[in-house]
Amino acid sequence: RSDGSNQALWSNRSAAYLAKGCYPEALHDAKRAVEISPDWAKGRSRKALAHLRLRQYNEAVHEYGICTKLDPSNESYAAGLRCAQAEQKAYWDPTKRANKSMAKGDHARAVALYTEALAKSPGDYRVVSNRSAAHAKLGMYDKALEDATRALSLAPRWPKGWSRKVRSE
Repeated sequence: RSDGSNQALWSNRSAAYLAKGCYPEALHDAKRAVEISPDWAKGRSRKALAHLRLRQYNEAVHEYGICTKLDPSNESYAAGLRCAQAEQKAYWDPTKRANKSMAKGDHARAVALYTEALAKSPGDYRVVSNRSAAHAKLGMYDKALEDATRALSLAPRWPKGWSRKVRSE
């Protein structure tokens, strides 16, 4: 069907976008395929892979989990789930440890851990903003301002980014 209601067309275009590295476009088309056919594992697997490539690990784990329920014998879905879970753990582990360090007042350790998390996901405005707060607690206001400005460039409407900027100026 060429009326936009053929999930295979959306899924195949998503695969093409994935191959080209156009991950937001791939996610858009995969979402459309899933809207048309929510119980079709292949469409969901494309959605999961797009989330994974965009470093949206929670979403990738969720979608791969659904894929493995829809098609339990498909090893590639199980492998995708394991990969997404490993990436999720690797990404969130330093962030969680950094948050704990902040709560304990170990701001220097928090900066190091937030920096580690950012190496894995440089576009996460929350982590950049939290590192800004850690820099500010250390009296490193130039670095705090730099991170707050970066967080705002990633998420201009995020209120916490603005509060971090004001506190570091």
